[in-house]
Amino acid sequence: MIQQEQPQASPDGMPTFKEVVLSSVQYHLRVDGPEKTREYFRSQTSFYAHDDRWPEIQREADDLILAYESPRQAATVPIGKPLQNWILKKNHNGRPIDFVRLRQVIELHFIIELRHFYDWLALWRILYDLNLLEDTRQSAFAEQMNIWFPHASKRCQADSMGDYSTPYLGQYPFAGWTEAAFMSHKTKKQSVSGFRRVFHLCETLKEQLRQIPVIG
Repeated sequence: MIQQEQPQASPDGMPTFKEVVLSSVQYHLRVDGPEKTREYFRSQTSFYAHDDRWPEIQREADDLILAYESPRQAATVPIGKPLQNWILKKNHNGRPIDFVRLRQVIELHFIIELRHFYDWLALWRILYDLNLLEDTRQSAFAEQMNIWFPHASKRCQADSMGDYSTPYLGQYPFAGWTEAAFMSHKTKKQSVSGFRRVFHLCETLKEQLRQIPVIG
């Protein structure tokens, strides 16, 4: 059974569903730490993903986890050195992009999910579609990602991204992807399972980057 703190009651005296879930997340953070809390929350998502309230709860839970672990995340960046950036635009809608926060979101929702070298194409595709890339070359993208995430389980490689980039996934925006169109363009290096994998990662990233982190 999930142990919880006593959440703040709603006006009718009973805690809301969101309050119960977020209270449980806070408890697990203190007792189990951020990594196990992520595993716990992913297991809950399989039960509640159909609930209309879940996307909002998921975003708030992610914020709790990021806030809890921010000192540890910051330690992965060389002390005294800002995050290097030469591929991303500096501003979004007239406000400076918070690259530290952006990096945290990518780490939380993408880096820990890496399974294949070609998975990196999903991140490149979404950043491209969100008009965040100043330099759209996949070679430049790979170079910066390897600096941002030196301990990623799969090193970012432009050649591996290229295995799935052409002639379809790298040429067309994610919003227009269909499996039928992919099949009509598929090469010998590509598979339906690979397409579905990249598609799923793009869906997750698009949702989590619905609001680009900015400063001020």
